[in-house]
Amino acid sequence: MLLGPAVGRATAKYKVAGWEEVAVPAGKFRALKIEGDGTYTRNDTRQTGRSKMELWYVPEVNRWVRFRFQTPTLDYGAELTGYRLNK
Repeated sequence: MLLGPAVGRATAKYKVAGWEEVAVPAGKFRALKIEGDGTYTRNDTRQTGRSKMELWYVPEVNRWVRFRFQTPTLDYGAELTGYRLNK
């Protein structure tokens, strides 16, 4: 059984917003921006609310290079600082 504040249920609908140029510590990229809007419920507090997510995916890197997740009480994000492609 999983316990803790990260345990709960989340649902979202995602859409592709389009291509954007994005600069992060790992470099400058042409990225596909994906946006999500949804809801969440935390099991520990039974708190519910709206959530929003944005991520910038770069096919050549095969992952996101920036993402942001927001709720009314949380604003969290991360950026790629470096990478190495396997050959």
